[in-house]
Amino acid sequence: MTDNIDSSWEDVQGHRYPGYGECIYCGSNGGSDGLRDEHIIPLSLNGDAVIEKASCTICEKSINPADTHLAKSVYWHYRLHTGSKTRNPKGRPDTLTADIEIGGEQTKKEFAAKEFPFSTALPIWGDAGFFRGESIDAPFPETFFHIYHWMPPDIREKLGLSGDEHFKVWSSGRVSAELFARAIAKIAYCHMVVRHGLHGFRRLALPGIILGKSRAAPYFVGGPLHLPPQPLGSKALHMVQHVDLASKAGPLKLYMINVRLFASSAHKEHGMPIYHVIAGAPRRSDG
Repeated sequence: MTDNIDSSWEDVQGHRYPGYGECIYCGSNGGSDGLRDEHIIPLSLNGDAVIEKASCTICEKSINPADTHLAKSVYWHYRLHTGSKTRNPKGRPDTLTADIEIGGEQTKKEFAAKEFPFSTALPIWGDAGFFRGESIDAPFPETFFHIYHWMPPDIREKLGLSGDEHFKVWSSGRVSAELFARAIAKIAYCHMVVRHGLHGFRRLALPGIILGKSRAAPYFVGGPLHLPPQPLGSKALHMVQHVDLASKAGPLKLYMINVRLFASSAHKEHGMPIYHVIAGAPRRSDG
């Protein structure tokens, strides 16, 4: 559902938005712990747009597994390669060891973290269940992946290879479509809050999905199976689109947010995937 959309992409960086005196997820005032700033894009992905004093510590703990999954599983090697921000710089490795196969024999090779050959696997599972006519509690469909590779240009030298000797670099890891979808839902929801105001739209099931209390993520969040379009030509790091679905969903009036992380990265022909989120609806009084 992300093809042929005319809405403009918006840069999700460099803004600070005032909070609302309550947690944007549960409505709590934060109690004795108060409220914390909420990054629209996780800090670990170099996100610097913030809603001030927007989340309580209880909700923050519930959201943390999804944000951590992006940082430590999905984009871990990409972050090391690009030197993305971290809250724990002392825990960032200087070197990494790769599993290499040369001439059918397994070996290991140590690389500087920024020179480590890696693959980034981004999950896709099809359009949101809403568009596919699924029930709201239907499980995730089969998950596929767009896989992006990077190798240092002098890797053959680093491995001491000559001629046309073949080699393979083996990658491993686990990517959870559910945790990934929750993280994308949080980005879309935060964008809705800064665009419409916390009480300016109907939130549907999004807070429950983000906090891990609802299993409806595949109904509201989609990762289309087709090849992504070219990277966006700008230098913007992360981009979103706000789409009015009123004319596409019969009598329903809904808002959709498209999310493209690292929007100017990846291959020349196919950039990073675009994910979509059914992110809310007008308030009933708005018609």
